[in-house]
Amino acid sequence: MNEMRNQNDAPRCPRRNSRGLQMSPRVGAINSAEILFILPFVLAILFGIVQYSLWLAAQARYAAASREGARVAAVGGTPAEIETAVKNNLLAGEATVVEIQYDIYSDITLMTPKTTGDYVAVRVTVAACKVVPDLLRFIGYSVCHECIMGQTVLRKE
Repeated sequence: MNEMRNQNDAPRCPRRNSRGLQMSPRVGAINSAEILFILPFVLAILFGIVQYSLWLAAQARYAAASREGARVAAVGGTPAEIETAVKNNLLAGEATVVEIQYDIYSDITLMTPKTTGDYVAVRVTVAACKVVPDLLRFIGYSVCHECIMGQTVLRKE
């Protein structure tokens, strides 16, 4: 007599991993524990990449803004024209938080403009925490005490 076997009675094949070794039923719990140990490191690296790229983008913006301000200063622009040129090259929210410094006078007390061939300088500075998110604070690195600066020095025409 042929006896029909039920599918539930069929022998089960043990689970095997990619190397062909038999896996234990606790593999899921072990993988969860590994993820819990690795996740903070992966997040720190990811947040570090994002924060550093935002820092570099802000630094490039401030260098470009100081360059535009120095071009205006080199052709004899007034302080108001220099500040307008700098602020036009920044993002809308950044124009109110930056500090703009310029060296366009040969004698600051008499407000004597520099002559042709002298150097004029424009510096744009901002506290880093105002323009870059502080993503690495959870590992002990904060940008709140750092400054981002762009400076350009040109000869006056």
